[in-house]
Amino acid sequence: MVILPMKNFNADAVHRLAAVLASGVNTHLRTLSASGHDVTPEALEKLGSALAMGKSKLVHLAIGNSNTGDVGVVALCRGLATSESLKLEHVDLSWKGM
Repeated sequence: MVILPMKNFNADAVHRLAAVLASGVNTHLRTLSASGHDVTPEALEKLGSALAMGKSKLVHLAIGNSNTGDVGVVALCRGLATSESLKLEHVDLSWKGM
């Protein structure tokens, strides 16, 4: 799924996506490209935690923008770190303001 930068993909949308990924209902999404969106560290951590549950088949992730910075990346990683069965293979952190 590609979410173009001109679309509104904010923290609320990330929270809703995280809930779907955590539920295991979405069994087909393998790539999420949402670079260029201003997403809060809290939303990134929630997304990381949802992916860490291992119910998603997402393998490629690009999310955030130049405002993401260290705080946002650390939040995402904090969520991902809880996983024992993470399927994520590629996280694009380019142009994230680190």
